[in-house]
Amino acid sequence: MNLINIKDYDNFWIESNDLLQDYLLEVECPERIKKKKKDEKCFILDLKSDIYKKKNKSTALKDFTLLVRVSKVVDKTQKFKKKKFIFSSADNLTLLQALIKHSNTPEDLLSQIESEAEKQKSLDEAKVKQAKVDHVKKSNVILNDVWDEFYLHKTTGAKTTKWRDTTKTTYESFYNVWIRRLSQDKRGNPKELPLVSNEKLGLTPLSEVTKDDCITLIDDVNELRSLRTATTVIEVLRPMFDWYFDKYEVDRRNPVPSKKDYELNNKRIVDLSLLQVRELYQSIDNYNNVYFKNMLLWIRTGRRRGEIVNLKIENIDTIDKSFMVEVETNKAKVDMTYALRPELEDTLNDIKDGQIYLFESPRISGQSIDANEVSKNHWTKIRDSISGTFKLNGKRVGFTKLHLHDIRHIINGVLKRAEVPQEIREKVLGHKNTSINERYGVGYYDDIDKAYQLFLDIVYGVVPKDIKWGTV
Repeated sequence: MNLINIKDYDNFWIESNDLLQDYLLEVECPERIKKKKKDEKCFILDLKSDIYKKKNKSTALKDFTLLVRVSKVVDKTQKFKKKKFIFSSADNLTLLQALIKHSNTPEDLLSQIESEAEKQKSLDEAKVKQAKVDHVKKSNVILNDVWDEFYLHKTTGAKTTKWRDTTKTTYESFYNVWIRRLSQDKRGNPKELPLVSNEKLGLTPLSEVTKDDCITLIDDVNELRSLRTATTVIEVLRPMFDWYFDKYEVDRRNPVPSKKDYELNNKRIVDLSLLQVRELYQSIDNYNNVYFKNMLLWIRTGRRRGEIVNLKIENIDTIDKSFMVEVETNKAKVDMTYALRPELEDTLNDIKDGQIYLFESPRISGQSIDANEVSKNHWTKIRDSISGTFKLNGKRVGFTKLHLHDIRHIINGVLKRAEVPQEIREKVLGHKNTSINERYGVGYYDDIDKAYQLFLDIVYGVVPKDIKWGTV
């Protein structure tokens, strides 16, 4: 269909027909036409031109078709609307009369675009709102209920996805003992349950199950049973989360580490020379990314990565020079208080008003940064800057094998050689001590800070490497 524009009526077009040819004026083609077809001729209908005035009579165009086209940018998207009017001799209208009759049509079409856009916006907002409600509802299901649904799927579903009878029995028994915490067997006989750090993991809403929760459970099973039994935590829970998140389109990362990400070793004995430890700590001191350097300064005091990425501003006391790691974010399952050392206090200078976490996500306001950010990228650069090899479980290996978590092993090893009491070393690393069940308070974090300062003094050569606790 060939459309001719009408001068002074930007939104109106007339369909070309044989009668119309005598009234057209040839004009210069727009750039878009020139680029598309260089030899294209362009025409316009000028109602005020002499040629039109001479030839136009009330009966000049007995049959003609008008097209009204408009466009409007709505939410950064170009929206279009059009309407066609067909006239015949029975309408007894000239072209000019038809234009006047429908002069309000462009405005009406623009209003329709706006109205439809508003309606679509409302529908989209309703969908987003409902999706959030559904997400919260699905994420707040407790772990036991998710397991029950997954178990039903794996025992009654398609043959390709069903568990074998032996697998079914093993996984059901494991879940009931370690997570659901059933104190009776199927016959109703009482049974003794192993001690775990989180007795209520099975009653925890899905949205609140963290990677640290899963790692703690793996550690508990490994310590109380065996390495092979500990791998069952991953085999049972990781596929369950993947299946549930996929089925209900829950946008969340699986909190259960993979076997590759979490090395299930019975022991990890890390042995670095003092010169290598000094080189490691100096690499952190000189790291060129200030944000992650600050994070590493906190972690290298012996804190777990998860404790620091979840540390809230409200738990940092600049007057008392202390900070508290809350029970929810540590493995000891008690509130722990530590000294706010000068180098840590210096990292607080860039805190913004309204900031919740000390290290917030640069992409999502109000959320803590992903713990993997520091390990995968920045720790790798720090670690790779160290030359030579070190001993891991008695064997020489390259520094690509050094984990961020190994800083804790390094601190413990140096302090042990300095004959720092085990109770204080445990407090430096935030271990749970069965002989002390109350909150870690001021009486302990002074000794913790003193022990860590001794570690730094030994590493940086401020005191002799064979110095002993209590002599300084």
